[in-house]
Amino acid sequence: MSLGAAVASAAGGGAAVLKPPAPGRAALSPEEMSTVRAITEVLFPREPMGISGIEAGVPAEVDRLVAEWLDDVRRPAFRYVLRGLEWGTYASRGRRFTALDLAERHEVLEAWMDPSVLPRRLAADSVRVIFAMAYFKHPEVQRAMGYARLCGGGA
Repeated sequence: MSLGAAVASAAGGGAAVLKPPAPGRAALSPEEMSTVRAITEVLFPREPMGISGIEAGVPAEVDRLVAEWLDDVRRPAFRYVLRGLEWGTYASRGRRFTALDLAERHEVLEAWMDPSVLPRRLAADSVRVIFAMAYFKHPEVQRAMGYARLCGGGA
């Protein structure tokens, strides 16, 4: 249902226009940044790493990765996935994704991982990859995992 909302939004003319980046951001609009923050809270709580995704700056890093790593075709597609996630819950739960409590957001993201709905699963995988890159890059997270650079970065 959520991916269908993204596709419908993309085909819907004026409603599908992507907004400019939020002040101080490179790619994502204020609404998209809110969705990114809500996803971050679900994917990266403070435990077990001792630092939450919010504390690790995941929303800002996701914005940077989207701007720098995704090309002109994939960047808008990723943004439409965020829009689909944000508005897709309105049909099933009567509220936007960012208005759901943490447990409900977790349920929604779990549903997106259902392998029987391949397009939605692929969209969820793309979100998880970008968010994981942003979180696991943080030095404190790497320390918590016991990660040590052996090549080109010292100990």
